[in-house]
Amino acid sequence: HRPLQCKDQNVDILPAVSVLIVFYNEAWTTLLRSIHSILDRTPDHLLKEIVLLDDYSDMDHLKKPLEAYVQKYAKVRLFRSNTRLGLIRARNLVFEHSSGDIVVFLDSHIECFPGWLEPLLGPIHANYKTVTFPTIEYLNPLSFRVIMSPVPTNVGGLNLNRLVFSWLYSRSKVGRTTFDNAPSPTMPGGLYAISRRFFSELGKYDPGMELWGGENLEISFKVWMCDGSVLLVPCSHIGHIFRGKNPALRGRSGFGFKNNIRVAEVWMDHYKHFFYEKISYNIPSFGDVSSRLQLRKSLQCHDFAWYLQNVYPELNDFINKHSNYVGQIRNVITNLCVDKGTQSYVSVSHCGLFNSYQQWTLGINGTIWSIDVNIGVEIKRKDGKVVGRRLGIFNSGSSKNNVYSMWTYNEKQQLVHIHTGLCLQTEVVLKQALLKNCSSTFLQKWRITTRKELQDTFKAKHVNIDWTL
Repeated sequence: HRPLQCKDQNVDILPAVSVLIVFYNEAWTTLLRSIHSILDRTPDHLLKEIVLLDDYSDMDHLKKPLEAYVQKYAKVRLFRSNTRLGLIRARNLVFEHSSGDIVVFLDSHIECFPGWLEPLLGPIHANYKTVTFPTIEYLNPLSFRVIMSPVPTNVGGLNLNRLVFSWLYSRSKVGRTTFDNAPSPTMPGGLYAISRRFFSELGKYDPGMELWGGENLEISFKVWMCDGSVLLVPCSHIGHIFRGKNPALRGRSGFGFKNNIRVAEVWMDHYKHFFYEKISYNIPSFGDVSSRLQLRKSLQCHDFAWYLQNVYPELNDFINKHSNYVGQIRNVITNLCVDKGTQSYVSVSHCGLFNSYQQWTLGINGTIWSIDVNIGVEIKRKDGKVVGRRLGIFNSGSSKNNVYSMWTYNEKQQLVHIHTGLCLQTEVVLKQALLKNCSSTFLQKWRITTRKELQDTFKAKHVNIDWTL
């Protein structure tokens, strides 16, 4: 699957690495498959050690049987945590047990393919502030069959509405060959290589984060903003099992949300509010971030505006499409708000201050959207004639060409659907919003919250976040 050019790697001058794997209640077969794929498919002079850290597993096969097994291999070292740390803090600990000038973080349910390591090391050897990650192939968890990625592979992006990693499908691949390394605004975070020096300078992982989630964005942001770079390396291929259930999350909840808030507070400046708006400022306690802010200051990192302009202009364009109207769409007479609910129709319900289902953005392009859906009208035609229409909630990525989603908010406080010329009207009995001929009725008058009003509402509640704009 790799282009022939991928074989033209000078491996003689590359440094030996420490491969770091944290595991918790991992299956015997997948853990050993991970270890042996590294041992079997890595040039011996490039592998200094494989450092395993057991994050307080309670499965019997990971106790004495595993200790006895790894003793057969001089380059495999096993350490154990005496308490449950979670992936993020455990990765900080396993890093302390390693000694390589370059470390490669891997998950415990992977398979390294031939030639996986060498392409990751070259860019780091040339510049210690470069971080590299491989093309990640899907491993079927039942058959271990490999499903190969599209070529060339997409780079990493960000869903700002949820503050989670997403693949950046929109970035042009014109001029990019199948073997060119590609700058990536973010990375998945499970599998990557970084120099010991740079990882240490960046303060390692934020120790205030719990379990896992958000750490990949933290690493991505601070690498770029602190004068480094993140590269997708298409010549490196590693298979990964994406599990339906994660044993590490047993009995735990809410941690990922807290982690995301810490990332936003430390690295995103005022752009964090685009995320907070979508969650109705339901911000949990996220701990003290002063030491992380001081780290950023001491490293003289760029601000998030620089990151958007120079690293991720696609996200900058998305942000610039936001208008000043964001928050609830409230009928002036009934005190009912437009609610995306769970139905395909547009419902209205009692306006709730912390109801994220009532958070909408009226974009400058005329769309009324919330996270990954928008309000539109599906036009049904037969023999070229309109035979029906349906006002509903549609996925923003819908490919339907008969859904029209552009609106205008006029001086009469009406929301007018541009394609039909009809107005959005509250129907109190039905608890729905419907399209009606525009009139002077108060049922068609809507009050849309502005960004400043939304923030002013929550400032008193959240005195621990920076409201500087």
